[in-house]
Amino acid sequence: MNALNALDRTHRPASLASDRVNNSTRSLPCRSGYITLPELGRLLGVGSHAIKTAHQEGFLPEPPMVSGRRAYDLPEVVMVAEYFGVRIPTPRDHR
Repeated sequence: MNALNALDRTHRPASLASDRVNNSTRSLPCRSGYITLPELGRLLGVGSHAIKTAHQEGFLPEPPMVSGRRAYDLPEVVMVAEYFGVRIPTPRDHR
């Protein structure tokens, strides 16, 4: 499976959908519309421990849990990227 799949809104609960995200951030490495904490860390170039600490300290809200793991969909990915001041890679970045 290609590392950059289009994020499909049909795989996410409606309560987590966000329309404030522009189309340039719609591609994420994901299965079922979510990525895990380690995947998010690699995507953003931020240590997963730093992300976890930001959640535990209350700087970022906890994302939903799926099968006992943090599950980040597009709105959560954007929020974490903004918090750490990093840009979300797009498919153009990987050409």
